[in-house]
Amino acid sequence: MSRMAPTDHPRPARRDPHKRLMASILALAGPNASVESISVHPWASATFQGSRHKIVLIFTGDNAQQRVALFIDQAPEAEFAINGHIVADLAIDGRWTDPNAALDPPQVRVALSALLIEDW
Repeated sequence: MSRMAPTDHPRPARRDPHKRLMASILALAGPNASVESISVHPWASATFQGSRHKIVLIFTGDNAQQRVALFIDQAPEAEFAINGHIVADLAIDGRWTDPNAALDPPQVRVALSALLIEDW
């Protein structure tokens, strides 16, 4: 006799939350914000599983500095509605202005990371 867990109730497949996370982050970032780079890696602990998302956003326009400051202030505490997942952590990893000062429109980059865990 096997003592394995019954297989009549397998764990349901979860949809990738990445698109919904990105849509929420871009909505918070506002107009003239775009994605420069993204990486997603699986993540797990002894009790949770999920994914780590690293994102670099580009803010453009004359008011880019102000919008970045507002984004940096709001993003770590923002509530994101991502069905089946919880944003357990969102951190701003860095902020920098394009070294080409003559660039028009001005650009400011923000690097952030988010940890999503599956909500069972």
